[in-house]
Amino acid sequence: MAKKFGCAQKNVRSLLKKAQLAGLKVEGVSFHVGSGATSPEAFSRAIRESKMVFVEGCKLGFHMNTLDIGGGFPCETVTNYCTLKFSKVAEVINKALDEEFPPNEHNDISIIAEPGIYFSMPSTVLVANIIGKRVNGKDCKTAPNIEYFINDGNQSSLFIYKTANGVTPVAMPVAPKHIDAPVLECKVWGQTCDDDIVLEECELPDMDVGDWIYFTDKGAYSSVYNTTFNGFQPRPILRYISRSSQERLEKLTLGDAFQ
Repeated sequence: MAKKFGCAQKNVRSLLKKAQLAGLKVEGVSFHVGSGATSPEAFSRAIRESKMVFVEGCKLGFHMNTLDIGGGFPCETVTNYCTLKFSKVAEVINKALDEEFPPNEHNDISIIAEPGIYFSMPSTVLVANIIGKRVNGKDCKTAPNIEYFINDGNQSSLFIYKTANGVTPVAMPVAPKHIDAPVLECKVWGQTCDDDIVLEECELPDMDVGDWIYFTDKGAYSSVYNTTFNGFQPRPILRYISRSSQERLEKLTLGDAFQ
C-alpha cells in the first residue's frame, strides 16, 4: 500500500507543519502493511516509524493519542493464503508496542487494528454449479483431461485471485460420491466471455453438468467484487449458523438478537 498511500519519513515534519498551518487537528497515525504480508517485521518497522511521527507531532503541539496498526493479519485456517502464524505476528507486534509505546509512558494512547480478513475470510463458503464441460481426447497433448465451466468466476466472487499474487483457490466436489473418486487434470473457467480462468491447473474427479463444487474461505473480497459483466447477476448469499455457535453467541450477552 506504500505505493499509493503515506509519505517518506523525511517529509513527515513538513506535512505536520502544513496541517498545523491549515488548522487541522492531527491525533495519531494509521498504517497498513498490506493483506497477506509475508514478514512480521513489517509491523514492527511500521510501529517504530509511527513512534517517530508521534514525537514530531508532539513537538508541534498536537495531542497524539491514536495508533491504528491496520490489518494484514494472517488467517492460519485459510489454505494457500499465508504461511505466517498469527501468534508470531502478535508476538512481534506486542514487543514493538511495548518498546515504542510503553503503557507507563503512553497510557492515554488508543491502539486499534483492522482484522477484517482474519475474521471474515473463513466465515464463508462459495458453492458453484458446473454449467459446462469439455472433455479433451488423448491426442490433445497441451490441454487438461477435462475443462469445467462454472456459474461464477473472476468477474464475480473470485475476482481477488486476479490480483492476489501466488494465491490460488482450492476447488472441492460437493457430492459425497465424488469426494474419494479418482481425480484427473482439470481446468476451471468462469461463466463470462472474458478470459475468465479460475484454475489453470487442478485435480478434480470426472463430474457432470449440474454437479457442484465449492471453495472455502471466501468471506473476504468476494461478493464485494461482484459485477454484472455479460449480464450475469451476483450469487445469492445464504446465512447459516449451527445451533452450538448460536448458543455460544447468545451467552455473549447478545440478548434477543437470535430470537
